[in-house]
Amino acid sequence: MNTKHVTVEDYNPEWKNEFKRISNELSAVLADKIISIGHVGSTSVEGLAAKPVIDIVIDNNFEEAKQTLELTGYLYEGDFYFDPFKLEFLWVDVKIFNKAEKYSLEGLL
Repeated sequence: MNTKHVTVEDYNPEWKNEFKRISNELSAVLADKIISIGHVGSTSVEGLAAKPVIDIVIDNNFEEAKQTLELTGYLYEGDFYFDPFKLEFLWVDVKIFNKAEKYSLEGLL
């Protein structure tokens, strides 16, 4: 079993900048396929200690985005509560949901 060790770190203002950078890249790659994109999870809460994992939620049609993200270097990791993607060399979680899905609002709360 391949495991990664995660530590909880003090809040880092660079997490916000990293989200903006990745968000801009995703917006460029997915272009008109994105309805909305958001920074969620503990790294999105200013002042909160967190695992240094940038969680990003995209409101989009999963099937339309899957192939594009894989061609860009994101790895699809299976069908969970959300459909997670990870960049191979950066610890980023990208979750895609359809606007009509019940999870969409729950994931942002």
